[in-house]
Amino acid sequence: MVVNASGVVLGRLGRKALGSEEEVAVEAVMTAGPSTVRPSITLAAIVERMQSQKLTSALVTHSDGTLVGLLRRTTPRPP
Repeated sequence: MVVNASGVVLGRLGRKALGSEEEVAVEAVMTAGPSTVRPSITLAAIVERMQSQKLTSALVTHSDGTLVGLLRRTTPRPP
C-alpha cells in the first residue's frame, strides 16, 4: 500500500512492481486509486464480493480514504 503522511491510501503495489529491480519511482508503478470498502460492510458481503471477483484481499478505508486495514482471504473456499 502506498499512503501519504496522513494515512490516506494513494495506491497499491502489485506483485510485479514489488518484484521489479528497476530504479523507478513508486508512483510510476503503483495502481492509483485502488478499490476499497468501508469498515461498516458486513463480513458476508465482502466475502461474496471477494469470491465473485476472485480477489484475495480487500482494502478497508474510512470515507476520507484513511487506511483502516487489509482483509486477506488466505484459505481458498470451495466453489
